[in-house]
Parts: sequence; C-alpha cells; structure tokens
Amino acid sequence: MKLTELPRQCPDCQQPFSPLVKHERTLSWPAKVLLVIGIVGSFLVGCVLCFFVFLILPAGGVIVPIRGPIAIVIWTPIIAVVTLPGIVFGRWALMLPKCVRLLCFRCGWKQVFLVDNRG
Repeated sequence: MKLTELPRQCPDCQQPFSPLVKHERTLSWPAKVLLVIGIVGSFLVGCVLCFFVFLILPAGGVIVPIRGPIAIVIWTPIIAVVTLPGIVFGRWALMLPKCVRLLCFRCGWKQVFLVDNRG
C-alpha cells in the first residue's frame, strides 16, 4: 500500500482525518527484530574478537599494540568486522515495509497499515 492510498476519513464515524496530522512511518516489528539481531550480532562478534586479541594472541607470544600508528592499522579492520552484522541487518530491516498508525480522535478507531518504503 502507498501512503496516498490510506483512508482519508474514519471508516466508523466518517469523520475526515485532519490534514495537519503527518502520517509518520515507523519500523514494523519484524524490522525491529532484525535490528536487535544486528546489534546483538555485532556485540557478540566484538566480544569474540576482543577475546582473541587480548587472551589468545598474548598467550601465543604475540603482543597487540593498543596505542600508536600500528594500532590504527590493526584495529581499523577489526572495527569494520565488528560493525558488519549491524550494517547488514540494519539495511535489511530498512528495506521492509513501514507501519503507519491511523487514529480517529472522535470515536477512538485505530488501525495500523503497512506502507511501501517509496511512499
């Protein structure tokens, strides 16, 4: 459904919706679940990489620098890998249809409509 196809008046009391009310598009619950999965996935990938860098590598005799120009070269790809699940799942969530909630202030009717991303 497109934003222009939404009802212009309440189906119960036939009261027209105010033209001043802007229909705000929000994320649907599957999109919110995908965002949570992306955030948790990024956190877990970060925990595994930090465990590897701070516990496994020093046990093998490799010292990982925390400061200096070498640290930037080492930590930049690690940060890129950590943010990858969040970016992938976030883009996927933003491609899903959005929700628009309509409410009649006169009779209390309310309904949620799924709207395409393009409008």
